[in-house]
Amino acid sequence: MSLLRGDQEDLALRFGGRDAAKGAHRFDTAQWNQGVLDVPLLQGAVCTLECILHDHMTIGTHSIFIGRVVATRPGHGEPLINLQGALRTLPHD
Repeated sequence: MSLLRGDQEDLALRFGGRDAAKGAHRFDTAQWNQGVLDVPLLQGAVCTLECILHDHMTIGTHSIFIGRVVATRPGHGEPLINLQGALRTLPHD
Protein backbone atom coordinates (compact mmCIF):
# COMPACT_ATOMS: atom_id res chain seq x y z
CA MET A 1 0.00 0.00 0.00
CA SER A 2 1.27 3.46 -0.88
CA LEU A 3 0.14 6.50 1.10
CA LEU A 4 -0.12 9.34 -1.40
CA ARG A 5 1.22 12.90 -1.11
CA GLY A 6 -0.99 15.96 -1.56
CA ASP A 7 0.33 16.49 -5.09
CA GLN A 8 -0.60 12.94 -6.16
CA GLU A 9 -4.34 13.54 -6.41
CA ASP A 10 -4.34 12.39 -10.06
CA LEU A 11 -3.12 8.94 -8.96
CA ALA A 12 -5.79 8.74 -6.27
CA LEU A 13 -8.45 9.50 -8.87
CA ARG A 14 -6.92 7.04 -11.35
CA PHE A 15 -6.95 4.17 -8.85
CA GLY A 16 -10.38 5.26 -7.64
CA GLY A 17 -11.71 4.52 -11.12
CA ARG A 18 -12.35 8.10 -12.22
CA ASP A 19 -10.62 7.76 -15.56
CA ALA A 20 -10.71 5.11 -18.27
CA ALA A 21 -7.63 3.20 -17.05
CA LYS A 22 -8.34 -0.31 -15.84
CA GLY A 23 -6.27 -3.23 -14.60
CA ALA A 24 -2.51 -3.06 -15.12
CA HIS A 25 -2.84 0.12 -17.24
CA ARG A 26 -3.50 2.12 -14.05
CA PHE A 27 0.20 1.69 -13.21
CA ASP A 28 1.46 3.25 -16.48
CA THR A 29 1.64 6.91 -15.38
CA ALA A 30 3.86 6.57 -12.29
CA GLN A 31 7.19 5.05 -11.30
CA TRP A 32 7.18 2.00 -9.08
CA ASN A 33 9.64 -0.09 -7.07
CA GLN A 34 9.24 -3.76 -6.20
CA GLY A 35 8.76 -4.47 -2.52
CA VAL A 36 10.04 -7.38 -0.46
CA LEU A 37 6.75 -9.20 -1.15
CA ASP A 38 7.21 -8.51 -4.90
CA VAL A 39 4.39 -5.95 -4.96
CA PRO A 40 4.52 -2.52 -6.67
CA LEU A 41 5.35 0.39 -4.34
CA LEU A 42 4.88 3.94 -5.57
CA GLN A 43 8.07 5.99 -5.74
CA GLY A 44 7.67 9.31 -3.95
CA ALA A 45 4.82 8.23 -1.68
CA VAL A 46 4.59 9.59 1.88
CA CYS A 47 5.03 6.02 3.10
CA THR A 48 4.61 2.49 1.79
CA LEU A 49 3.39 -0.54 3.73
CA GLU A 50 3.65 -4.15 2.66
CA CYS A 51 1.15 -6.47 4.30
CA ILE A 52 0.18 -10.10 4.35
CA LEU A 53 -3.60 -10.50 4.15
CA HIS A 54 -5.08 -11.65 7.45
CA ASP A 55 -8.81 -11.19 6.81
CA HIS A 56 -11.27 -9.68 4.34
CA MET A 57 -14.90 -8.72 4.75
CA THR A 58 -17.53 -6.96 2.69
CA ILE A 59 -19.91 -4.51 4.33
CA GLY A 60 -22.50 -3.07 1.99
CA THR A 61 -20.66 -1.70 -1.05
CA HIS A 62 -17.25 -1.55 0.69
CA SER A 63 -14.55 -4.10 1.36
CA ILE A 64 -12.29 -4.10 4.41
CA PHE A 65 -8.89 -5.75 4.24
CA ILE A 66 -6.96 -6.50 7.42
CA GLY A 67 -3.27 -7.22 7.03
CA ARG A 68 -0.12 -7.81 9.04
CA VAL A 69 2.55 -5.24 8.15
CA VAL A 70 5.84 -6.92 7.22
CA ALA A 71 7.76 -4.00 5.69
CA THR A 72 7.61 -0.19 5.55
CA ARG A 73 9.44 2.52 3.62
CA PRO A 74 9.32 6.14 4.77
CA GLY A 75 8.92 9.06 2.40
CA HIS A 76 8.25 12.79 2.61
CA GLY A 77 5.36 15.18 2.13
CA GLU A 78 1.90 15.98 3.37
CA PRO A 79 -0.50 13.01 3.16
CA LEU A 80 -3.52 13.06 0.87
CA ILE A 81 -6.81 12.08 2.53
CA ASN A 82 -10.43 11.73 1.49
CA LEU A 83 -12.55 13.77 3.89
CA GLN A 84 -16.29 14.24 3.35
CA GLY A 85 -16.01 13.23 -0.30
CA ALA A 86 -13.12 15.58 -1.17
CA LEU A 87 -9.39 14.94 -1.50
CA ARG A 88 -7.35 17.16 0.84
CA THR A 89 -3.90 17.32 2.35
CA LEU A 90 -3.33 16.62 6.01
CA PRO A 91 -0.66 19.00 7.33
CA HIS A 92 1.84 17.58 9.77
CA ASP A 93 3.85 19.31 12.49
